[in-house]
Amino acid sequence: MINNFIHLLKTSGIKDVCISPGLRNTMISLGFIKNGFNCHSILDERSSAYFALGMALKTKRPSVLICTSGTATANYLPAIIEASQSKVPIIIITADRPKQLLNTGENQTINQKSIYGDFVRSSLSFDSREDIIDKIKDSLKFINNSKVTIGPIHFNIHLDEFEKENEIKKDKVIPYKISKTINKYDFNWDSIPFEDTFNIHNYQKPLIILGRLNQVLDSKLISKLSKHLKAPILTDSLSQLRFSDVDSLNLYEHYIDQSHIQPDLIIRIGQKSVSKKLNEKITQLENDGIEHLNFSSLLIDESGQFNDNASTILKVHYKEFIHFIINNTKENHNNTFYNEMYQLEQTVSNIIDADSSWSELGIAKTCLLSIKSKENLVIGNSMPIRYIDMLGDLHIKNNINTYSNRGASGIDGIIATSIGIASKSKKPTTLLIGDLSFIYDQSSLILAKQLKCNLTIIIINNNGGGIFSLLPVSNTFDDATFTKYWTTPQEIRIKDIAVLYNFNYNVATTIQELKTAVTLSHKNLGINIIDAQVDIKHNKKQIEDLKNKIKKGIV
Repeated sequence: MINNFIHLLKTSGIKDVCISPGLRNTMISLGFIKNGFNCHSILDERSSAYFALGMALKTKRPSVLICTSGTATANYLPAIIEASQSKVPIIIITADRPKQLLNTGENQTINQKSIYGDFVRSSLSFDSREDIIDKIKDSLKFINNSKVTIGPIHFNIHLDEFEKENEIKKDKVIPYKISKTINKYDFNWDSIPFEDTFNIHNYQKPLIILGRLNQVLDSKLISKLSKHLKAPILTDSLSQLRFSDVDSLNLYEHYIDQSHIQPDLIIRIGQKSVSKKLNEKITQLENDGIEHLNFSSLLIDESGQFNDNASTILKVHYKEFIHFIINNTKENHNNTFYNEMYQLEQTVSNIIDADSSWSELGIAKTCLLSIKSKENLVIGNSMPIRYIDMLGDLHIKNNINTYSNRGASGIDGIIATSIGIASKSKKPTTLLIGDLSFIYDQSSLILAKQLKCNLTIIIINNNGGGIFSLLPVSNTFDDATFTKYWTTPQEIRIKDIAVLYNFNYNVATTIQELKTAVTLSHKNLGINIIDAQVDIKHNKKQIEDLKNKIKKGIV
């Protein structure tokens, strides 16, 4: 279907295409790149949209915009409004997650259907394998028909992950998996047959998962529940309890996908975790549990269901739930599962602790170890948040406050968010961010200068989108194409940006240099920019070597 769609646009006289980097839009981008269009690679979707507007104004023919899912789509809106009011033809193509992932808490998944409202003449949302060519032709009338009011039109295409999409036979329609019914209960044990429904006495391998939270939970009460159930606690890096006195497991990203790890009860508090492997494990267990009736998963959320597909949701305050469990169930004395999980954690911890390589993970490690008690750590999206999650707690027990824009996981606006946090905090704030995300939001540095806030910005500078080099897509294209449209190096010197705003600047190319730069930043008021430079290919090898060590260690 995508090939037919692109061919139709080509025969309609479309020539100019603006592509912003992303994995979800890979199949769409590739189709335009390979079919003779005049393609431009533009990092910032807002700038890309205005650039497309300018080309359309000059050439008097429609320009095409292509981006990935999430907030990337929203950044097109200002230019779309202008195009609508000025009657300029622009074709917006947004990649989207598969329909069944909406409202499930799946990362970077928002409702993109009709996102531009009345500012587009036509909006179609369809699956990549759905044959709606006639509807597409009907929409195209708004870009080249003098009898209608021309202007922007929007095509929102639901796609699977690139590797899966690439394996599917073209034009084959695959039906969506029907989601299971979600059981939602208010907390009223007189009406809920708790023992019949959850049979908590029979569980021998329970697990407690603390996901993303903006509040700090009662650590002693959580620990009490863990002891009562003999349930290991997995704490997300944004749970506000990972770096606390809670005896928890934090390196699960490295071993949770092991087939022999089969908990029979999961109690979740908070939003879905950063870890993709953990979320996939829960989904797999819930799907299997429906058939075998040997697994239960509970989400404890006082506000009820929001953007989560948990199989059972209890609308109750977590303290009330914990008190009920402790007071109405017998203590579990089976330590087998508990000890097995802790042994895996210790094995991985020893390997992580011993690693002192200069890599992106090493930069994140040095950053994390520099944060003092009750200070703020803001974590950028893409790889920074994944690195922090991979590092566990590094034996830090000083109640670090962690923040990240993980609601929709965009790389836009992270500097501005950090400045907002810093402006309202008496404790120092550190931002760990990638170079593309830093460049994307650099205009927010004006705000930092105006507010005179104190902020240390550590930039993982690999001159591009390093996340794509760690994914299978990096082996799919020739180096030149992959670099231009996915890695998208900007060739901008971070130092020049620091000089422009008169901010403190230090560069680091070793662990020791980074430690020294961080120490200096803590002595300086205002904005401190630390340019931690690392080579993408070298980093890829370092990360692969570390993962191989861990894999051998836990087998």
